[in-house]
Parts: sequence; structure tokens; C-alpha cells
Amino acid sequence: MLMHLPAATTTGDDWRTLLAYCLERDTLVRSAKTALVVGTILALINHGQEMLAGALSAQWVIPMVVTYLVPLSVATYGQVQGKRQRDCLHALAAKEVAGDMAADGTSSV
Repeated sequence: MLMHLPAATTTGDDWRTLLAYCLERDTLVRSAKTALVVGTILALINHGQEMLAGALSAQWVIPMVVTYLVPLSVATYGQVQGKRQRDCLHALAAKEVAGDMAADGTSSV
């Protein structure tokens, strides 16, 4: 069964929630680990020749930083979207349970 989740809005609360998800310790740790592994692989693929030749210079600093920032951003985005979906599904399930309890005449107390 497919469920439609509410569309994301761009209110101040939503931005604060997204920022909170991004700054959660587990999000930061997982994203950093992913960035280190994937970024290193990409750095070796993209800049391996210069590294082996010892030809890295200041001009490679920005491309090397971007090489690590891209997987960090992608990993963080994926985790935030997963957490948002999880929270929407939990809220939807709680709403359904509350509706079922109201229909049955039972209470949670």
C-alpha cells in the first residue's frame, strides 16, 4: 500500500528541523565516515597522479576540499530525508491510532 506523505514546506520551523537533523551527532558521524571513505577514493581517482608525483600545490586545495564535501553533503541529505520520512510515518501512525481509539471510545489513560 502506498502512502502519500505531506509535502515539505519552507517555513522557519521546517528549516530549524532540517538543521537539527543535520547537526545530530549520529548524522554528523555517519556522514563524516562516508565522506572520508568515498572522498579518499575520489581523491585517488581524480588526483592520484599528482599525489604520487608529489605535484600537489595550493591550486589543488579547493578541488580536494570539494572532493570530500560532495560525499559529505550527499550522505547528510540522504540521512535527513530518511529521518524526515521516518518522523512523518510515526506521526501518521500515531494519528491513526488516536483516531481508532476515538472511534472505539477508548482512551490512552
